[in-house]
Amino acid sequence: MPPFFIFALMKFIIIYGPPGSGKGTQSKILSEKYGFCHISTGEILRTEISKKSEIGILAQKQINNGGFIDDEIAIQLIRVSLSKLYNNEIIILDGFPRTLNQAELFSEIAEQNIYSIKLFVNFEASPDTLIQRIKNRNKLSNRPEDSCDQFIDNRLKLFYSNHMHLYSYYSRKNILTTINVDKPIDIINKELEDLILKNL
Repeated sequence: MPPFFIFALMKFIIIYGPPGSGKGTQSKILSEKYGFCHISTGEILRTEISKKSEIGILAQKQINNGGFIDDEIAIQLIRVSLSKLYNNEIIILDGFPRTLNQAELFSEIAEQNIYSIKLFVNFEASPDTLIQRIKNRNKLSNRPEDSCDQFIDNRLKLFYSNHMHLYSYYSRKNILTTINVDKPIDIINKELEDLILKNL
């Protein structure tokens, strides 16, 4: 921590949506343009898997079965990531939380550390859009699981099995906004950018 540290809240923007909705793409655009900190649980996990760390091996087994990582691993990854930041960061969370339990645990962490969760942005897209983007992602990012129709179907079903719980939870907190992402990247980005800047 710098010697002359001025206390300020960490402010969180949660980008939420099904696989293929463009969470990572939009988060990276915003982080590069405004210097926001971008925490992607997916990218962190892929790094751990490539290192064959204990958490990476465990996560790989869960992912291979078409599932998301369990809540304990997700929270552990977030805690470690946040411990490396200063309190004046504006943080985009991409891929977390994915379950109601993760959301509730993160709210507890936020309260304990006086973090401010400013927005929960729900990306909404048609099944055709999602499937096409996931398959395109495989070609660009060398993620072979994204070429398997059964794997894609399982991931989408798992996402929507948790969707309404999270949607309702953040709706009650009055921080939920939905953006339809069946549009070109630049149009989505303009809508998202305006929303975030208005609420910071």
